[in-house]
Order: sequence, then C-alpha cells, then structure tokens
Amino acid sequence: MNLKVLILDLDSTLTDGIYQVSHTGEIAKNFYTRDFAALERLAKKDVDIYILTGSSDRCIDYKISGFYLDFLEKISISKNVEDKFAIVSRIIKDCNMKKNEIAYMGDSITDLKCIEDIYLSGCPADAEKIILKSALFVSDKNGGHGAVEDFVEFLIGREECQN
Repeated sequence: MNLKVLILDLDSTLTDGIYQVSHTGEIAKNFYTRDFAALERLAKKDVDIYILTGSSDRCIDYKISGFYLDFLEKISISKNVEDKFAIVSRIIKDCNMKKNEIAYMGDSITDLKCIEDIYLSGCPADAEKIILKSALFVSDKNGGHGAVEDFVEFLIGREECQN
C-alpha cells in the first residue's frame, strides 16, 4: 500500500462533536464502532494512524485502550494541539515521507491548512463549508457516524485501483 499515514482530527470527525458532561464534570464523547474497525483494517495494512485534537480529555484514551496491542502500536494521539499543520509537517519530515503517502481527514477551519496541503484529504458531510469545498473526498456521512469508515474505504479502493 502506498499510503503510509492517516491523520485524523478527533472532535466532529472521529466523534459526532457532542460532549456530554456529567454532574461531576466527567466528559463523554460518542464514537462509531465501525470507524475503529476501518482503522484496524488500515493498521493491518501497515498504515500508521495519528489522531490530533485540541482537547485534553481522556475519552480517546479510554476508547482505544481495549484494542489489540498490534493496533495500539500503530496509533499516536496528540492532545492540546493548537497548530495541526505544524504537527503534520513534523510527521512528514520525521518520517521522511512524500505528501502522497499521507491522508488527512478533518472538519473545521483548524484543519483547513492540512486539507489544502495534503492531496488525499477528506471530511465528513457536516464539515464547515470551506472544508467541504477544499477536501478531495467528502463523505456522505457525518462525523462520528461512519465518515471515517467511508474515507478509509475510499483510500483502500483507490489503492486497489492503482495496483
């Protein structure tokens, strides 16, 4: 597989963007199980997965903690991210990658520079208008409701057509 790295925004891409806060202040987020099954398929094809978020909560840590070690070794999570483009640029440099070996999916203005810079870019159906116009792939599913699975299927199908 030519694809080496998939970078995902967390909130409103891998989740539906809705935070539930309990009376004790605990935060919960909604994830779509099949999005993670799709990420596991990519990891088995030796694709590294980076999840970027501006938040600092532990929801994503709890979500992935039950997965197999082989899958966990392929995932990196960056929290409190203020500049996603700087992280993406560092990944490209540190891993000595070409931009066509990376895919990026996000939904908001904080993802725009990455969406514009990475050719294999995608977004959920409910992304901000400027992201919908800029992304190569627009899922017909909303964030947290299968958009990531949809993008992964697009990426795998694209690879199969090229081989």
